[in-house]
Amino acid sequence: MGQGDVDGARSAVGSWVGLGLLAAAWGSTFLWIDVALSEGVSPAVLTVGRALVATVALAAVGWPRFRSWGGNGPRPRDLLLASALCNAMPFLCVSIAQQTVSSGIAGVLSVTTPLWAVLLESRWGRQELIRGRQFAGVAVGFVGVCMLSEPWRGHVSWSAGVVLLLAAAAGYAAGFVFMVRRLIPTAAAPAELATLQMFAATLLLAIPAGVSGDYAIPTLTGALAVVVIGLVCTAFTFTIAYRMLASEGATRTAVVGYVIPVVAVLLGALVLSEQLRPLAFVGIGVVLAGVALTRSSPADRALAGQP
Repeated sequence: MGQGDVDGARSAVGSWVGLGLLAAAWGSTFLWIDVALSEGVSPAVLTVGRALVATVALAAVGWPRFRSWGGNGPRPRDLLLASALCNAMPFLCVSIAQQTVSSGIAGVLSVTTPLWAVLLESRWGRQELIRGRQFAGVAVGFVGVCMLSEPWRGHVSWSAGVVLLLAAAAGYAAGFVFMVRRLIPTAAAPAELATLQMFAATLLLAIPAGVSGDYAIPTLTGALAVVVIGLVCTAFTFTIAYRMLASEGATRTAVVGYVIPVVAVLLGALVLSEQLRPLAFVGIGVVLAGVALTRSSPADRALAGQP
């Protein structure tokens, strides 16, 4: 095995590890939001607190080095738009929606993010990165999620909460595509971009928090939930997401939405002793097969001009 094969294998393993970590951390967000809301934390305060904690954590790890950009840094308006699409709007939509929609349904509806991403990236992104195999992977993954969640067994009525969750999924996808096109090509490192974008999101989210007029001091449990959401579900996931966007593009990063239900189902079986239906095992396999189709090989990346 040559050095190129070894590097390719390491890259593939790193890609799957990053995807798994992102899915595990991101998938727990809905549970922690439920905890915070149940403790009386308002959606507006929850979202600005989440963004503020994440900003402080990201800044502590990798404060932007403004002098190293050589005039090729990110533009403020691009940072504001990216933070609105990928942070402020989805954060607020999900928090408001989960007042009336369960965390489980919220997690399942998040699987529409890859569908939005493949549509948006094929239309406005770098079209050479979207190949037939990626389209097939997104479609296969969606079928697998349906087999896993079995939506036909329940009934999800169209409500304001469901619409907000779908809007949040579309926002994440649009944000991913925009970040790949306008922010990642700049001289700023992923950690620097994550810090600046989250800071911009905090400023945007301070507006609804100020307008809401809800300044009640949260309980200790509620405050801890907000801190966990900010540190684990936001700062940690955003750092991984930015690195994956830089190396793999929007669509292949967005397929994390398909892995989230897998993580939720497996955790439910292991921690809560929930029973897995036979179709769920098949669905997990189909999801992983679909995700595998979207992961580009070293040869694909070379053809697409990616590192």
